[in-house]
Amino acid sequence: MTASLLNNRYRILKTLGRGGFGQTFLATDTHLPSQRHCVIKQLKPAVQNPEQQQWLEERFQREAAILEQLGEGHPQIPQLYAYFAEGGTFSLVQEYIEGVTLTQKVSQDGVLSAAAVRDILASLLSVLDYIHSQRMVHRDVKPDNIILRAVDGKPVLIDFGAVKEAMGTVVQTYGNAPPSVAIGTPGYMPSEQAAGRPVYSSDLYSLGLTAVFLLTGKMPQELASDPNTGEVLWREVLPNIDSTLGAVLDRAILYHPRDRFPTAAQMLATLQLESVSSTAATLAVAPGKPSTRVSNTATGQPTATVAVSAPQTTASGNGCLKFLLAGLAVGAIAIAGLVVGLSRFFSSRQQPQPVTISPTPTPTPEPSPTPSPPPSPTPTPSPTPTPEPSPTPSPPPSPTPTPSPSPQASTSTGNGAVPIFVTGSSERDVFEALGEPTRDRNGYYPNTRAVVYDDYVRDRIDLGYIFDRSTGKLRQTEVTFKQGGDLEEMKATLRQLLGSASAAGAESALEAVYRDRANLRSFRTGNFKGMIQKQQGRDIYIAIWDADFH
Repeated sequence: MTASLLNNRYRILKTLGRGGFGQTFLATDTHLPSQRHCVIKQLKPAVQNPEQQQWLEERFQREAAILEQLGEGHPQIPQLYAYFAEGGTFSLVQEYIEGVTLTQKVSQDGVLSAAAVRDILASLLSVLDYIHSQRMVHRDVKPDNIILRAVDGKPVLIDFGAVKEAMGTVVQTYGNAPPSVAIGTPGYMPSEQAAGRPVYSSDLYSLGLTAVFLLTGKMPQELASDPNTGEVLWREVLPNIDSTLGAVLDRAILYHPRDRFPTAAQMLATLQLESVSSTAATLAVAPGKPSTRVSNTATGQPTATVAVSAPQTTASGNGCLKFLLAGLAVGAIAIAGLVVGLSRFFSSRQQPQPVTISPTPTPTPEPSPTPSPPPSPTPTPSPTPTPEPSPTPSPPPSPTPTPSPSPQASTSTGNGAVPIFVTGSSERDVFEALGEPTRDRNGYYPNTRAVVYDDYVRDRIDLGYIFDRSTGKLRQTEVTFKQGGDLEEMKATLRQLLGSASAAGAESALEAVYRDRANLRSFRTGNFKGMIQKQQGRDIYIAIWDADFH
C-alpha cells in the first residue's frame, strides 16, 4: 500500500462512516480508465492472533464469495468488485450506490405516505426473498442500510451482517468459535437475533419496524411496548393508518417468530393481495352497477365476483383474518366467494420462494392453432367473374393483420438472431416463435407472468419477457448480452425494440454502461422506459417496458 492508494489501486476520496467493525470509504479505482467510484469497507477482526490469520482469511473469503453471488443475482444488492487483506485489515470493494438512505429521506422530506411505504416494502420483500432463497439472513435491515437509488428510486439493501460476524467472532486457542456475536441494531433487532439465533422472519421483523419508522418518523426505542407481550405499540402514534397495511406490519413485528410471516414471499403476497382486495372493494359503489371482479394474482384467473353497494371499511387487527371479518360484515354471502378466492391464493403462495419455476409453464399457446384456415379471402368470386377488377383482392385480409405489434424483426448476432418483440405483442406469438421457456414464474408485478429463455444464443444471449396475465400482452422485454457483446449489435437491438421512438437517450445510456462510465443507466423515450445495467462482470442487461407499466 502506498501513502495515497489502498492495495496500490484505490484512491480514498472521503470517509463515509466509522463503527465498531471498521470504516467505510468512498474511493476511485485508478486501474480503470473511467476512474469508477466504489465503496471500500475496511474491517478489523476482533482478535489479532497471528495463529488465526489463515482461519480468518478463509472465513472472510467465504463471506466475500457469498456477497459476490448475491450482488450478481439481484439488481437491488450492490455488486462486489474485489476484496483483499492488507496490514491486518480486510477490505471489500463494492458498487457505489448514489442516492439517500431512508433515514436521510425522512429527515429531509418528513414521513412517507402509506402508498409510498407499501411500494418500498414490496420492493424490499422481493430482495429479501432472493437473499433467503440463498440461505442467507441479512441481519441488519434498518433505514440506514437502505438507499433509494438516485437513478431509478428503487431501494437498495446494503451492509450484510454476515461479514461483520466473521470479523466479530472471538476465536479460541484451538480454533473453535463459540456462538456468534449478536449482529444487528438495537431496536430493529428481534429477540431471537439478539440471542444469536436469527431466522428468516428476523429480517421481516426489522423490515416491519423500518416501515413503521417511515410512517411515524420514530425509531423503535421511541415507541412504547406492551410490558406483558413485548409487542411494539406503534398504533398509538398512528391510529388512522390504512388498516390493510397496518395489519401486515402488525404481524411482521410480532414478538415471537412463529407468529410472524414465515417467509418474505408470503408477506409480499399478503401485502399485494390486501392492496388488490381493498381496491376492488371500493370500485363498484353504486347500486345496480356491474360487479367488480377480483383476479387471483397467482393464476390471473377471476376467482370471485363481489357486488358492493357502499365503500367497504376494514377493522384494524393482526393478519388477514380481521380484514376478512370486516369485509364479511358488509356483504355476507357475496363476500364468501372472495374468501374462497383468497384461500386459493394463499395455498398457491405457501412455498418458501414465490419465484419457484413452474414445471409446466401454463402457456396459452394451445389455442394458437386457431388461425383456422381463413376461407373468406379466397372464395373464388363466382358471382360475377366478368368484372376484371376482381383480381384486386390480392391482400387476403385476415391471416396477417392480427396483432399489430407482433415480432417486427431479428437482429443478427453472428451465432443466431435476437427475436424482436415489441411491447404489445401477444404471448402466443412469443411462444410460437421461441418455443417453451426455460423458466416460467409469477412476475414481480401483480397479475404478471415472467418467462426466461436462458442461453437462447449459446453462451451469448438470454431473453426474458413479462406478460399481463389478463390480456396476454407483452409489457416488458429483456435481453442480456453475455460478456458485453458487440456494441453496434446492441444498439441495433435497442432501436428495433423502441420502434418509432427516439433511441438517442437509450443509446447514450448503453454507451455509458458499455464503456464502464456507469454500472446502471435508465432512460425514457416516447411511451417507453428502460434500463441498461452491467451484470456479472461484462454482461449487459437491457430492459424496455411500457411507461405506464411500472
